[in-house]
Amino acid sequence: DYASSMGLGYKDIRPLNQGIIYAGISGFGTQGPYKHLPGYDILAQAMGGLMTITGPENGPPTKVGVAVVDVVTGLYTHGAILAALRHRDLHGGQGQEIDTNLLESQLAMLINVASAHINSPKDVRERPYKRMGTAHP
Repeated sequence: DYASSMGLGYKDIRPLNQGIIYAGISGFGTQGPYKHLPGYDILAQAMGGLMTITGPENGPPTKVGVAVVDVVTGLYTHGAILAALRHRDLHGGQGQEIDTNLLESQLAMLINVASAHINSPKDVRERPYKRMGTAHP
């Protein structure tokens, strides 16, 4: 990643401060085929399925009106930092590395929609998903 290439990655910083809480946010995480791609809210909304369920039932996929994936990823990261600070307090000053990304945060946002999809029979999962407008399943 970019920070590591500049000598500022977690592995570079940790020897200087064992208690460091090092948080990073990316588009797709630090592993996998998309790790080097830039992250954009609208891209995470599209790839993660949020646009599939957003908008009028018979309309095109629609992005949410605000950068909701960016906001939620920041909130998840905030919670992880707070947990890491508490862990450090309870475990002798031990720091941690936190890695969050837009796509995983967006997938987590789908909550019951994702659960219903994953637990549906294969023939149901392969059908196009209907947009719900303002409905709630």
